[in-house]
Amino acid sequence: MNMLKTYEAAFLRAIYEKGDFSKFLTSPDYAPNFDIYINNCFLGLAENLQGKFPICEMILGKAFFENAAQKYIAQNPQKFGENNSFGDEFPQFIGQIGNEFDIQYIGEIAQIEWQRFNAEIAPFENTIDFTIIANSFANGDNSKIKLRQCVSILGTKYNAFDIYVAHLNDEVDECTIIETPQNIMIWVDEDFNPQFKTVTPFAKELINQMNEMGEITIALSNSLSKIENQDAAQSEFIELCNLGIFTIN
Repeated sequence: MNMLKTYEAAFLRAIYEKGDFSKFLTSPDYAPNFDIYINNCFLGLAENLQGKFPICEMILGKAFFENAAQKYIAQNPQKFGENNSFGDEFPQFIGQIGNEFDIQYIGEIAQIEWQRFNAEIAPFENTIDFTIIANSFANGDNSKIKLRQCVSILGTKYNAFDIYVAHLNDEVDECTIIETPQNIMIWVDEDFNPQFKTVTPFAKELINQMNEMGEITIALSNSLSKIENQDAAQSEFIELCNLGIFTIN
């Protein structure tokens, strides 16, 4: 078994390093076919990244993006069975490249796209509205209220949400890139459509608390304790409930 693992590791290393395949071949005549195989492997993974980060490709341009994808693939080989998780470090990778070319916000755009992809493949869970949550609180039965797995929150340094939406709607000329914090909530609705919304620090804190605590009473109490405008926070909580970001376990 250890010999097989060693062989497989060497084979994969030869693919990603585009190295010498002669030791794997019974005849050198097969070498040209392996060149095609290697190219197809890289092409498939590049298309994988293009599918997950289309707005990044739009911003960078097809040639630039493909070149960056090739470098990422070489440095981050795909492991067997990791099709969905492949690309998890791409936002950080492309962000570092963006810093070199004065497009620092590109890493945040990639984060939005990565969170969107993960929201779309999250297990489907029936949402609950505020009335059901209110009844659960009234009955003291709130331990079953959970944050849906498709919901994530992203804090950005730039107005990444505006930039993303502008490219999505082909309105780039109308968007100014500015260094201003945004909290972006990403989720899918009951029709599996991705949704985006900028939210206040309260919503960000609540969702982060839910992810950490897993218990809505504690999460809500902790989040409200950090907010001065309690009325506004409670109104936003009602809105979040009606958006369907919670579920009953």
